Amino acid sequence: MWDWNSYFLFLSALLVGYYFMSVYDKKPINKGLMYLILGLLPTFLILALRGREVGIDLERYEMHLYRARYLTSDSVFSLLSEPAFKLIELVSYKIGGLQAFILITSAIEYLFLFLAFRILKEKGVAVKLIYIFFYAYIVIRSFNIVRNGLTWACSLCAYAHLLGNTKEDKRKYWIYTIIGLTLHNSAIINVPIYFVCSTLNKARIKGKDIVLFLLIILVSFLLIYFGSSFLVDAFWDITEERYGAEHFEYREEGFGFGNILWRLPFLLLIIFSSPQLKKRFGTIFYPFFGLFIFDMVVVQLRYIAQDFERLAMYTGLGQVILWGMIAMAYKKDLGKMSTYIVFSIGLVYFTYYMYRWGVEGGAGDGIGIMPYKFWWK
Repeated sequence: MWDWNSYFLFLSALLVGYYFMSVYDKKPINKGLMYLILGLLPTFLILALRGREVGIDLERYEMHLYRARYLTSDSVFSLLSEPAFKLIELVSYKIGGLQAFILITSAIEYLFLFLAFRILKEKGVAVKLIYIFFYAYIVIRSFNIVRNGLTWACSLCAYAHLLGNTKEDKRKYWIYTIIGLTLHNSAIINVPIYFVCSTLNKARIKGKDIVLFLLIILVSFLLIYFGSSFLVDAFWDITEERYGAEHFEYREEGFGFGNILWRLPFLLLIIFSSPQLKKRFGTIFYPFFGLFIFDMVVVQLRYIAQDFERLAMYTGLGQVILWGMIAMAYKKDLGKMSTYIVFSIGLVYFTYYMYRWGVEGGAGDGIGIMPYKFWWK
């Protein structure tokens, strides 16, 4: 059920974080890092101090910790495919069990967010509004899938390097992608994301780049629409019994064009805002526009296989970053009003996701973070 105390607790953490992020934005590059640390601290505390009954994932992870001490075929496979997360489980089991696991994973997510927002600031993008949308879109969802919360935060570090086009940016993109893969194999989505976005990550976009980008999107649509059964069957053959048939049920809604309609207003906003975005940022916003378009493709996989729900969260980060860039693009024309407008939209997003994901069984994909309880209660 809805709990106003929990809502205001999360809202207070969001607003305190936003205040310090606003101060950090005003500081010169590589200055005022203490404000960034303080801005992310409420997020860390909300994640780290929760009781075991907050969220729907901890019972599963507690069983993982118990099994971490045994060497089985599953644990060997996990160690080989996702070694970093397996190490987190083992260390957590050794030093304190489930509460240690919550604290360690929250600290790692905090570290990735610190790095991501610092990179964005270095690339000339204000982070205060991006923080709001990331908080609403990812942090709340981290109470459902801790492991993916880590990889989403790690992937934000990778995507921040899409703002640059140097060899160092490319190298760091792949470094963060590899780190993400050691935490959860769903980070493999960063591979096609790179190739989709790299076609637009140039100082000057040529006609052949647009053709290549559209071709990639077209092929993706064709594969999804006509090759869905083949892809699911092939995935089943490869993974054997790791996934049950329920992971691949087709939903009654069909192909799911509702997902595109849900994103259509933002797509129109990006198209309408393109002149201002280009005037403010040049062409560096193109990769995130491409990432958003790719998101409209990937999100359809949610209606083919439920496990692709996680992949759509990666591509959705393009929208998170673009919101912050849009406010900056209109600052010259609208002044502080651009910030106020996007800030208000961010609060609407936050409230919506608290309602949809906060109430287990009460709305949408509820994950049971209401009522929020600290671990000592």
